[in-house]
Amino acid sequence: MVLNISLVAILGVEDYGAFSYLEYITIACFSLSNLGLTSIFTKESQNKDNSIEKIITNFFVIKFITLIILIFISHGYLLMTEDIKIVTLNAIYTFVLSCLLDWVFISYDQIKKLAKYYIVYFFTLLILLSFCIIYFEDVSVLHVRTVQILSLGFALILSSSWIFGNIHKKNFDFQFIKTLLPRGINMMLSQVIQNGVIICVTTLIKSNYGLLSLGNFSLVMRIVNMVLSLRNMLIAPLTKYIINSGINEYLTVRRYLFVASLFFSGIIYMLIVFIEFNAFNGYLFDVANKYSDIIDIVIIILPIPTMVLLTLIDGVIINMYNKQQIYLNSVVTSLFLFVVVSLASSTLLMTVFSFVLFEVTYLTINRIYINRVLLVDK
Repeated sequence: MVLNISLVAILGVEDYGAFSYLEYITIACFSLSNLGLTSIFTKESQNKDNSIEKIITNFFVIKFITLIILIFISHGYLLMTEDIKIVTLNAIYTFVLSCLLDWVFISYDQIKKLAKYYIVYFFTLLILLSFCIIYFEDVSVLHVRTVQILSLGFALILSSSWIFGNIHKKNFDFQFIKTLLPRGINMMLSQVIQNGVIICVTTLIKSNYGLLSLGNFSLVMRIVNMVLSLRNMLIAPLTKYIINSGINEYLTVRRYLFVASLFFSGIIYMLIVFIEFNAFNGYLFDVANKYSDIIDIVIIILPIPTMVLLTLIDGVIINMYNKQQIYLNSVVTSLFLFVVVSLASSTLLMTVFSFVLFEVTYLTINRIYINRVLLVDK
């Protein structure tokens, strides 16, 4: 979050909007290249019959092939509207970023090495960005992408060499992959829809309301991404923990998350109310006026991080019971609502609301299914 606020200050809101649009393409490639298999491979890693070499080799082969295809397709599309230099740099950035197999660190109890990756990346990026600000008169998206590639590559070499050391041709097992791919199809299709929706929303905002509005939206979305990052970091260890401990532990964790989601949303709304109702003069008046567009987006989008936090571990139960089909069904239902509302939208806030409706609806459907079907006797 601090990094993104810094980027807004360095690039300006409009250029940050252009930067964020590239970031959404990158995130889509990163997510879809896993083919919905991370939770399945996490479960397989707990099977003593599967060696670490077998797990990592076969996952990497799947991810590498899929990633190359996705980068060519998505960045070929970007070439229609963007400069070839920034498209090339973004393609390299997407590849290097996607080489981080974060779930492997967690599944094999290498959290310290994962933390090392993020720490090295952050401080290397901070140093290189500082150099750019001092050396270049006008820091551009090209500069930012270049230092990100260098920082990611350096962090990857220092923290992930043990992972790549476990990749061997002899451990490639086509039959093993064939048995796993069908299990990931529902999650893969769900991720295609989810990433398609966010790209659709950002494209609509960029086309209809400009890069300034996209920059404001993207800055607020960093709040959502913080919670999503938390979910992605916790899903592997929680899957491992709940498989070993049972459903009762899931219910216990869920109660803690309910309290956490109330606390999170309460703090944000109280801050907004405080600013709005005390903004008649002085500093708060300036804040409320200067950032009124951002505050409006925050008010609308806040249900997403709240709901994500509330349902943080629902995916664990869905995967435990191999009910990924319900996840796909809920996402498809939400897609229908998104299409209807987005087509009827005539303002920026209505477009943002269509995205919020999509996200909240499928999470709610999943929770209802878990309560009424999977945990009916609990």
